[in-house]
Amino acid sequence: MLKKDYWILNYSNPAAIVSEACRKLRPNARIINICDMPIAIIDMIAGSLNINDVHNIRYDYFGLNHFGWFTSIDYKHRDLMEEIKEIHKRK
Repeated sequence: MLKKDYWILNYSNPAAIVSEACRKLRPNARIINICDMPIAIIDMIAGSLNINDVHNIRYDYFGLNHFGWFTSIDYKHRDLMEEIKEIHKRK
């Protein structure tokens, strides 16, 4: 038997579809949905800028699941936002 104060932590993909299924199966459940897309994007940015130590990239990301945005990305106090914009302009 489940306690009434449980939480469901959804760290699956696709998060939105699994979340909707959980909501239908357990309409009174408290569900937290987590997406690792921002981390994958930072890894791609590091590769594009030839940055090997991705752990030194600092960023601010706001949003929920796949609806979010970065407001700052820097590497060792170097603002990367303009470099990222330039890379995308060339593509």
